[in-house]
Amino acid sequence: MKSKRGEFSNIAKVVQRLEEDETLPAVSTTTTQRMLKQLGFKYKERSRNAFIIEATHIVKCRRRFLRSCDARFKLLSER
Repeated sequence: MKSKRGEFSNIAKVVQRLEEDETLPAVSTTTTQRMLKQLGFKYKERSRNAFIIEATHIVKCRRRFLRSCDARFKLLSER
C-alpha cells in the first residue's frame, strides 16, 4: 500500500494504523500478515524493509466497498 506521501507500508505501520482505529478488534502482527496474504497482498523485500503491493482486484473491491459505505452514510444522514 502506498501512503499519500508515496511511501510503501510495512507490517508494523499497518498494525499501528489498525490499533488506532477503535472500531476494529486488536490483532497481532502475525494475524495481520496472514489476513493480508489471504486477501491477495504480496510482499517484497526492499533494503531490509518489507512493503505491501496491492493486488488490482483488492483495490477495486475496496473502492466499491467505500462507495457503498458512503452511499449508506448519506442515506442515514438524510433521515
